[in-house]
Amino acid sequence: MWVYSGIRPSNYPEKRIKGISYLLSSSLDKGLVIFFKNNILSQIENKNPRSSLRKIMNFQGIGLQRKEEMFFNIIMPFMLALNSDPNINNFLEFLFDTYPPLKYNSLIKKFLINHKNIKIKTVKDYMGVIFLMKS
Repeated sequence: MWVYSGIRPSNYPEKRIKGISYLLSSSLDKGLVIFFKNNILSQIENKNPRSSLRKIMNFQGIGLQRKEEMFFNIIMPFMLALNSDPNINNFLEFLFDTYPPLKYNSLIKKFLINHKNIKIKTVKDYMGVIFLMKS
């Protein structure tokens, strides 16, 4: 039995399980790695980072914000570590260098209060600030 005290309804475990099941059912025939590799390969020529990510993460059940977090925190690092194709790696680095920052969390907000002159323009900047704040 789950305890819901202190969590928002959108974070209820059964809603998370239902949401991720769409991804799992979309990738059953080939597996998650091939699913994402094929989606990434289909976007290599796309120079619009937002459009690319939406097409790479093209499955239902999870909102865009969660998909962005999932991609940059899990899928992209995994694919960079697993993959030896320089075209894929260059494309993933392009996304990391050009994609707008993710939604600000408490670490980012705290950093910006103390560093008003610094602008976070990309997801790379965003991740750098998180790394700095945690170290």
